Amino acid sequence: MNDHSGYEIFKNLTHLQGPSMETFQITPILIESDLGGIFPDKKGQINYGISMWICITKTHNKYRSIFHNGSKKGLPSPAIGIHPNQTTIHFRHDSEGLQNKDISLADFPLDLNTWYQLAISVCGCKVTLYLNGEPVQIVYLQGEPSMPSNFCYLVDPWHGSAEGISISNFHWFPFGISNEFVKSISQIPRSTEREEKQTLNTEKEIEREKFLLEIDTKKITWSDYEVVKDITELTNSLPKKLNISPVQVESALGGIKPKNGQVQYGISMRIKITKNRDCWRSVFHNGLRVNHCTPAVWIHPNEVRISFLHDSTLERLDGLDLNDFTLELQTWYHWAVSVCGTQVVHYINGEAVQKGELEGEALMPINDCWLVAPWLNQSEGIIISDFYWFPFGISDEFVRLVDQIPRSQEKGEEEKQQKEEEMKTKFLEKKKKDMIIQRFDQKINNLTLYEIVKDETELKGPSMKQFQISPIQVESDLGGIKPKNGQAHYGISMWIRITKKHDKWRSIFHNGLRNDHRTPGIWVPPNETTISFSHDSTVEDNDTVNMTHYPLKLYTWHHWTVSVCGHTVVHYLDGEVAQRGYLKGEALMPIKDCWLVDPWQGCAEGIHISGFHWFPFGISAEFVKYVKYMSLDPMLKKKQEKKQKEEEDLKKQEFQEYKQREKEEAKIFRKLLFKVFDENLKLSDYQIIKDITKLKGPSMKNTYISPIMIDEGLGGIDPTEGQVHYGISMWIRITKRHKKLRSIFHNGSTNERRTPAVWIHPDQTTIHFRHDSTTQKNDGLDLTDFTLDLNVWYHWAVSVCGTEIVHYINGDIAQKGNLKGQALEPGSSCWIVDPWHGSADGIIIRNFHWLPFGLSDEFAVFAYHNPISQEVQEKEKEREKFFFQNFSQGIDLSRYEIVKKKTQLKGPSMKKILLDRVSVQSSYLGGIKPQNGEVNYAISMWIRFNKTHDKWRSVFHNGLTDDHRTPAIWIRPNTTQIHFRHDSNIKKNDGLDLTKFDLNLKTWYHWGVSVSGCQVVHYINGEIVEDGYLQGDPLKPIETCWLVDPWYNSSKGITVRNLHWFPFAISDMFAKFVYQKHM
Repeated sequence: MNDHSGYEIFKNLTHLQGPSMETFQITPILIESDLGGIFPDKKGQINYGISMWICITKTHNKYRSIFHNGSKKGLPSPAIGIHPNQTTIHFRHDSEGLQNKDISLADFPLDLNTWYQLAISVCGCKVTLYLNGEPVQIVYLQGEPSMPSNFCYLVDPWHGSAEGISISNFHWFPFGISNEFVKSISQIPRSTEREEKQTLNTEKEIEREKFLLEIDTKKITWSDYEVVKDITELTNSLPKKLNISPVQVESALGGIKPKNGQVQYGISMRIKITKNRDCWRSVFHNGLRVNHCTPAVWIHPNEVRISFLHDSTLERLDGLDLNDFTLELQTWYHWAVSVCGTQVVHYINGEAVQKGELEGEALMPINDCWLVAPWLNQSEGIIISDFYWFPFGISDEFVRLVDQIPRSQEKGEEEKQQKEEEMKTKFLEKKKKDMIIQRFDQKINNLTLYEIVKDETELKGPSMKQFQISPIQVESDLGGIKPKNGQAHYGISMWIRITKKHDKWRSIFHNGLRNDHRTPGIWVPPNETTISFSHDSTVEDNDTVNMTHYPLKLYTWHHWTVSVCGHTVVHYLDGEVAQRGYLKGEALMPIKDCWLVDPWQGCAEGIHISGFHWFPFGISAEFVKYVKYMSLDPMLKKKQEKKQKEEEDLKKQEFQEYKQREKEEAKIFRKLLFKVFDENLKLSDYQIIKDITKLKGPSMKNTYISPIMIDEGLGGIDPTEGQVHYGISMWIRITKRHKKLRSIFHNGSTNERRTPAVWIHPDQTTIHFRHDSTTQKNDGLDLTDFTLDLNVWYHWAVSVCGTEIVHYINGDIAQKGNLKGQALEPGSSCWIVDPWHGSADGIIIRNFHWLPFGLSDEFAVFAYHNPISQEVQEKEKEREKFFFQNFSQGIDLSRYEIVKKKTQLKGPSMKKILLDRVSVQSSYLGGIKPQNGEVNYAISMWIRFNKTHDKWRSVFHNGLTDDHRTPAIWIRPNTTQIHFRHDSNIKKNDGLDLTKFDLNLKTWYHWGVSVSGCQVVHYINGEIVEDGYLQGDPLKPIETCWLVDPWYNSSKGITVRNLHWFPFAISDMFAKFVYQKHM
């Protein structure tokens, strides 16, 4: 229904005043009508709608009436008003013999001096209030509303005032109106836009407004007075002669009554000044020569100010400059001037900004005039349009009328205005969104409480997931709907994407004990993309309300919701009502047990869902929008995650740059610092171990240490008198984990006396530091905040001062803490590896110092960067060279190579591997000596990912079946993470994934894995990046293996080269050797 004019009672702007302002009759209710898009719930139900534009200009301390139906004050049917001292809407409609409570838009106060489109829909007991085409509140009357009478008031006769309220386009619809119908009404423009300015309230102003409207509609033809219409850029060569109408000395067309023979006229134009000039610039000139002005308009030199001149009977070059308002550059203004005898008035944008008097009466203009005076043709940087010459005096109201005429558009300006409108629309949408979110956030503490499926899920075969749902909360209004007693009411919401059609019924969700028990069931019909919804009712099994009018687009995410309240079913698509219908009876109560894809239908292929919610209460249209706002479109979610990752990467880069600058600054600082410490001490005097030393069995070295230097602050700390203070400094590398405590250093005559003692934790690479105190034996502070990576050299230092302990890693503070008492004095005798623990296997140290003084943070940096470490690094390089020579002479790498050239993985390919050296104890080829009976091997390859994939991708498989993996290598879906598996004697599909290193796309990496018994070590580009253990001993590999297994035959986007199978475990040196060999 597009034409609403038949139901419009008041079209024009109306300023409401005193009581009983106007009476009128309305059309009787059309009981069975569905003209407004609402189907009556039951026979004889009263449905109607009211719509109007409304603007409130001020508050009032009394109740103000707008509309009243009914002959009695206490029985409105209905009535609309404004609360005292507020701007909220008040609505009443009493039922037969029952006074209904007030209905108020308390949550939505109207802003002053702002126009709103207000609509009210009454459908039986249900009342819906709308603002600007959107439903904002739904409430229920206590009983069925009484029938409206034909007799109504605009402002009822019992209240004293409706001051400060303006309305227009008042409609009475004698039938219920739907959300879509209200939206169509809101698109009808108001009858006038003048009320965006100040609303006129006095009788005199109202009379002038009527006079002005009469001028506008009956007497003025604007084009008769238009001198220049289009946008014109004034230039130095422009002088253009114009013809204007002679002054009509008796005319009152412009709203001013003239005095006999008085000169009166008006000028109006749109003007924009783009730059200043150091000379006078002419805009308009009426006169025979430069000093004959009747009138003339100029722009001041070096200013953006208008000069207006008009010769009078008493003075040449008389006039009134516009001094009270300065124009801004690059801005359009509507400027007008009115001359009546001696009086001159300047207007800017429809409002008077300056008034003044000429010295005498204005002389009569002549017919000839110029756009830019021909005697002084300097007008660069001025643009005008819509230039009017009115040969009669013009009033304030007339100027405001002219101001409403749309300005001619500049090139690109229309597009700019359109963007501004779009921004305004977005702002209003955001405001509405924030309002809805705020409203329901107060009610719904956590939306995830109602979420059954969070992440994107591809539906497949039957009975995909069984779960239980919350029982219906029959008294709850959490979703914005107030239920009737005992009524089944609930909501279901999800994001859904259909990727293809299917020739069978596809089940999405099922609540019920069997196929024909549906409370409810959701399907997609054969060869369609529409939603089929059914819910058994009190009248009919498989009662159905389908969303037939809105098929879903393939490969597109849609937000779909259904609301069930008693027998009413509403489908929502992307937050808007899509289809409404009714079950033949009341909906039966759902049970607890549900399925994602029912167990009786064979297929749900081609359907993806995300953000699936079950709401055990009725949900309103506003709540549906709330859920859509709070659960992101899965595609948008992925984009946001990608953007977030990019931002994180940028932050990482900025941090790395910051750290680089920090390093440069630290170098300068270190030079100064080292000079200070070098002048005071010789670090080698405190060195116990210099060269690289592999720690082994107990009591490896018994030595003596210097006593504590109580009074000297060599380490940069001034000690407290009598306080124990010292430091330990060393370089350490751990090559493997061990199941027992491993001792590094021990001061104390017995195992129980530790002053101090240093160990490595069992099965870990963290430092365990102990020092007995005056309060507690075995006191101490472990370095738990920092884990040492395997096969990496670290400089570790510790400083003890009284009770305070500080751990340092590579010169930086790693952890601080305190003993429970004062540290006891160390003895003179100590051990490298104590005599009570059995092993320190897998630990290498060098440059071990005992420092008999506490260490400052600066000294820890000094100890880390001491030149001695360079000497050791050179030895490391010599060691590396030695190993590489041995590997090169002892091993032919090509013997173990399965794939040599660059190969893009596609289908499965069977290969043979060497097993002659697996599970033997004599091999030392890879740099690791195996234990008796252990399974030892290694795999290495160069690998590059060209893209990710949404499925598992196989790279390598050793085993007879898919679930026999000795070992198997895959790439995880949608990532570049390596998934490494090897069955053990304790667990099938045992393994250790490479999770600590992200492989970039389109980049070659050398990846290797070494298995030595239950220990697994991953290498990237010759360096250890991750290590761990299988839960049991690995099963033996077999001779046959696959490049891309025959069960997961997809490996798109993966390229490999130089793939080796080594039938022996490999050391970190060997990993470096293979990496550099094929770099």
